[in-house]
Amino acid sequence: MQPIARQTKANAAALGYSGERALNMFLRPGDGVSQGMMIGRSGAVAHATLLAGAVGRASVDVNGVLYVCAGGALYSVTTAGVATKISGKIADDRKTFMATDGTQVAIVANQKYWVYDGATLSEYATGAISNPSAVAFQDGYFIVTGAIGDRDDAFTVSNIDDATTFNALDFAYAENAPDAIVNVVSDHGQLWLFGTKTVEVFWNSGNVDFPFERNSGALIEEGCLDGKTVAQSDNSVFWVRPDRAVLRSAGGVAQVISTREIQEALTAETVKFGLAFTDKGHKFYAVTTDKSSYCYDITTGVWHERTYGTDAGREWWVVSSSTIAGTEYLLTDTGLVVTTDPDTYTDNGATIVGEATTAPIEQGGNPFSVSRVIVQARSGATSTTTTPQIALATTRDGRTWTNWRQRDLGNIGIYYRQAVWVGLGSFRRFQCKVRITDPVPHDIYGINYA
Repeated sequence: MQPIARQTKANAAALGYSGERALNMFLRPGDGVSQGMMIGRSGAVAHATLLAGAVGRASVDVNGVLYVCAGGALYSVTTAGVATKISGKIADDRKTFMATDGTQVAIVANQKYWVYDGATLSEYATGAISNPSAVAFQDGYFIVTGAIGDRDDAFTVSNIDDATTFNALDFAYAENAPDAIVNVVSDHGQLWLFGTKTVEVFWNSGNVDFPFERNSGALIEEGCLDGKTVAQSDNSVFWVRPDRAVLRSAGGVAQVISTREIQEALTAETVKFGLAFTDKGHKFYAVTTDKSSYCYDITTGVWHERTYGTDAGREWWVVSSSTIAGTEYLLTDTGLVVTTDPDTYTDNGATIVGEATTAPIEQGGNPFSVSRVIVQARSGATSTTTTPQIALATTRDGRTWTNWRQRDLGNIGIYYRQAVWVGLGSFRRFQCKVRITDPVPHDIYGINYA
């Protein structure tokens, strides 16, 4: 058998040359039934409910307690699943950022700066900076970016170990290029200031006048489309460039990790944010749009898509992730904090759709017959009220598909089942896709054609 698919080629189907797709499944290379299998992503289990329908914005771990901005409020969430509303006076928006020193929580939301000190949440001024745009923490300082006058490439630092106090003279500019700062992160002991044209890196020199100085040898001449696309994982920083290419830092330089098809899909859709997360031992960086979530597998270097539950046209619902004591907590856009479970096949009750589309097959433009398609998938692990199904559809042109043809996948205790479709017809270009919509494993081991 051969792998049914490797990765998502996004809009390659519309261009007529591929259409390979992995939806809510991702590649795991191996030497078993085939050289690679598509394994279904983990499902989500509710850990805590903040406010039904509240849009999650950002989260941060503070000594084992998760602090969350959602629906205009700040919440604390314990590992036992107890959610407590701290304050409902934050007018948060999509570009909400959080940072902590382990005691204080600083929040930039809707161009305002807030600090929670463990007892009260209050708004504070940020020295010379007006209209704060992002916040980070490093070496005892809270770093806030924003505007000074008509310049939007400024940043300031708080007093040491005090998120609430800023000296009006403690500021600097990321002025290598005339571009706005859209985010700031601390990475490997350095400050990364993301502008729309460049990324400038500063380090703590210990200067008594202003602690951070530019690292002149670490300028990255690749800008950032949106500060909310910046995420960190696997000793790297990830972000989306203004032309919608996805970048990864490597040794102080930026490498493009997106395929042309992924870049074109991001261009055609509205990019909302990026995040890093893990699933079944793989590390991922995801870019979420208004249509889907495109996930780069840091482990294998290939892409797949994620959507929410049964709605294959609705982007994945996760907006941020935090890991506490080995457990990853995911904040959703529906007012939930969830954890993942590899043996759960729903998003908090909404069954996940798993779908894989093969690359097209041609034989030099000559007609050929496909008498049989055999798909081997994982079965027998989960009981449902009816026998779970796997469905197949085919196409001759990559655009017009047949109706779905169902086969039994095998219920509880039936651990080996091949789904077989026969008499599929004559083709010059053959392509098929399979879909599993029952709450059972979505692992597809391989496919054969005859």
